[in-house]
Amino acid sequence: MICLASVVLLHSCVFSEIKGIFEKTNQITSVLQNNCDCESVGLSKYSIENTITTATYRLVGCKYNDIEEEALRVKEILSDSIPDFCEIDHFNLVFISEGWQKVMSFSTCQEG
Repeated sequence: MICLASVVLLHSCVFSEIKGIFEKTNQITSVLQNNCDCESVGLSKYSIENTITTATYRLVGCKYNDIEEEALRVKEILSDSIPDFCEIDHFNLVFISEGWQKVMSFSTCQEG
């Protein structure tokens, strides 16, 4: 499994908050790596702007027929596995394969 480069954008965070963010993003990456059938998985962007948190992860070379079903499955696993996952306001999974890309976006504390 290859981890992709990550970008974390922060505005007015203290060190303890930054440490918590890195712990959470590492936990999410680990859960994705352990539960997704993809060539590589990694954090693409994590940002906090005006109290709105957005996390985007890239899943490259996945072997799924139904991306929407897989995205919902992964979101449920993350919700069950990651403490405070619901604190991420917007969570995006970007599925990338040869010649195409599909973005699945969620408001983590809401269904669907």
